[in-house]
Amino acid sequence: MSDYRVVQVVCRDEQEAKNIARILLKKKQVACANIIPRIQSLYWWKDRIVNDYESILFLKTKAKHVASLIEEIKSNHSYVTPSVLATDVDEGNKDYFDLIDDEIV
Repeated sequence: MSDYRVVQVVCRDEQEAKNIARILLKKKQVACANIIPRIQSLYWWKDRIVNDYESILFLKTKAKHVASLIEEIKSNHSYVTPSVLATDVDEGNKDYFDLIDDEIV
């Protein structure tokens, strides 16, 4: 397991993704945020299948920040149960990992 994570967050829309990204960037909990402004999502909600358009937010961070990121996202997200998934990053550009180390505590 490495020290680096990519955290994926599904948001109501692009504006919500930007708001959450800015909060986390200002707190130095993430080094970078990428937003895909429109994705089509199909999911179960309250015993029915919903077809909706949402945005997806990708956050580059370190393992030690994941728990606090999840709490911060839950506090600033419009969904009752936001989708927040953290993935270990086992390999990648060492220079980019150095950038993450330089930008966040």
